[in-house]
Amino acid sequence: MEINLRNYEFGKESDLVGMPLTPNINQFLDKLPDELISVLNKIALANGGVWLVGGAVRDAALGIYPNDIDIATDLEPASLLTIFPNAIETGIAFGTITIKSGKYHFQTTTLRSEENYSDNRRPNSVNWETSLKSDLERRDFTINAMAIDVARELLYDPHNGRNDISRGIIRAVGNAYQRLSEDGLRIMRAYRFSDRKDKGVCYLENSLVVSI
Repeated sequence: MEINLRNYEFGKESDLVGMPLTPNINQFLDKLPDELISVLNKIALANGGVWLVGGAVRDAALGIYPNDIDIATDLEPASLLTIFPNAIETGIAFGTITIKSGKYHFQTTTLRSEENYSDNRRPNSVNWETSLKSDLERRDFTINAMAIDVARELLYDPHNGRNDISRGIIRAVGNAYQRLSEDGLRIMRAYRFSDRKDKGVCYLENSLVVSI
């Protein structure tokens, strides 16, 4: 039986096996604004799976409170716009809307897979997914391919991004050459993520260096 001590609604479960949260991520969840909790609960009550993803999870793991918090859900954009009629259609073709809640704006994206990057920047087509596993597999680096189920207090880290953070390594998800060829800006991102300011430098994993 699931126990919810924080008044969160439980959304659909992930198709991944979760792990306990780190102390840094626990501290991050303790500081989540009520406006975000409201958004997560509304998606869960609509029978959606809902997770925090991307840079917010990476920063939280590093002990940094993120500037932006992004949401992933298995609800399609049309359903989200029904729940949040005042949302901004930020990138509807890619499943992204921006939900306004109080003074906050939360970028929310439908789980997706992608096909072909003929311009080396954006996918030619996207397919809506119900699989968090598939969605995380399309992401650039392992440190950005983690997700949090806030209500269940679980971390999903299928590509060992947490270990790479602790070891100070920037590693591609899957084939490094393929990840970089999909989006040319990922090379610059890799170097940007490698500079941890006062926390030191992360090193690019060898297959990533060779692919650059």
